[in-house]
Amino acid sequence: MKRLKKISKWLGITLVLLITILTVTVAMKQNEKYKAPFPDIKASTDSNLINRGKHLVFSSAHCASCHSNTNSDSLLQLGIEPSLSGGHKFELEKGNIDSKNITAGKETGIGNLTDAGIT
Repeated sequence: MKRLKKISKWLGITLVLLITILTVTVAMKQNEKYKAPFPDIKASTDSNLINRGKHLVFSSAHCASCHSNTNSDSLLQLGIEPSLSGGHKFELEKGNIDSKNITAGKETGIGNLTDAGIT
C-alpha cells in the first residue's frame, strides 16, 4: 500500500509539473510573431491558367455564390457569367458581413490593387 501511495504521489507531481511546463510554454508563445518575406506575386497572362481560375470561380470553388448578389446558379445554367460585384449579406449572431466586390473595377472593385496587394 505504501508503494502504491509513493508511486501515485510521484506520478501526480510529474503530471502537475508537465502541465505547468506546457501551460507556461503556450502562454509564452501565443503572441509570437514570425517575420518572413512575402513572395513576389504576379498575375499570370497564361490563358490556360486564367481559364482554369475562371472555371474554379464559377464551379467548384463557388466564389460566385457569395460574391454575386444575384442567383448565380441560375445565370450559370443559362450560360451567363454573374458579376462578382459583391453585395451578398451574411447575417450572423455577432454582426453582418457583406461580401466584397472582386471585379476589376478601379473605383469599387480591386482594379487599383497590385498583384501582391490582393491577399
